[in-house]
Amino acid sequence: MRSGSAPKVSPARWALPVSYMGLIWYLSSQPISALNVGFRVSDKVLHCLAFGALALFVWWAGKGLRRPALIAFVVAALYGGVDELHQLWGDAGRIGDVWDWLADVLGAGLMATFLHHWSRRVETDSTALPPTDEEGREAAG
Repeated sequence: MRSGSAPKVSPARWALPVSYMGLIWYLSSQPISALNVGFRVSDKVLHCLAFGALALFVWWAGKGLRRPALIAFVVAALYGGVDELHQLWGDAGRIGDVWDWLADVLGAGLMATFLHHWSRRVETDSTALPPTDEEGREAAG
């Protein structure tokens, strides 16, 4: 991005992470017994996957911003903390847990790290390509 230029971010893209955050809020308001996934799996794995997905959605929504992977990590990690606090005061018999939050942070961190390195690799690969004309043909040099 050129210095002085405003980042290009589509507000419509934020509907996905915001909706997903609403889904997380709704699910964490349900009693544990209502959240049967059909097979036995550690809740820490589910936390890691859920907040890794949130980091992915935030990264995608904020791709025009500077450091979208860092923003994705911070938003997902903070929302994980908010979600655990929400469970402390909810009436569904759920318990906010620091270990659940650490699993949220781990999932967000792993996804953000992957996205950061992947996007840098894609940018590097695309700058190594020869210039093309409007129709995608290699420009005469």
